[in-house]
Amino acid sequence: MWCQYKREQHLADLQMLDRILYSQQRALDELLKESEELYAEAVQSDFHLLPFNRDGPRETPPIEKYDAPDGDYLDVSKKW
Repeated sequence: MWCQYKREQHLADLQMLDRILYSQQRALDELLKESEELYAEAVQSDFHLLPFNRDGPRETPPIEKYDAPDGDYLDVSKKW
């Protein structure tokens, strides 16, 4: 029952996204018919909407005097 509900929810989300993308493409097509300059401005990315700054080290330095576990395996399965 839960998997059917989640499947229907997923399909509904996909249909909604399809409708949104279709409407957006129709609006852009109409804008292109009206003005190529406005269309060119509309399809450009706005990098100020989601600012992203990278500061600091790109990698984490190793911890000094850290004894890393060697990955010992303890078998806890039952013996029959």
